[in-house]
Amino acid sequence: MSLFPFLLSVRQIQLLRPSLSSLQFLFFVHKALFMFYMFRTHRLYPQPNFLS
Repeated sequence: MSLFPFLLSVRQIQLLRPSLSSLQFLFFVHKALFMFYMFRTHRLYPQPNFLS
């Protein structure tokens, strides 16, 4: 599962940045997961104008 090391790296970022509030951290995780999902979607089902 390629998402497991990503979650571990996010956990390390949370440990390195304890001053980051929980709301900002949740927003960061949501944005990162959304970008990861969009990357997987475009790689599995590329759009006609994705490379142009």
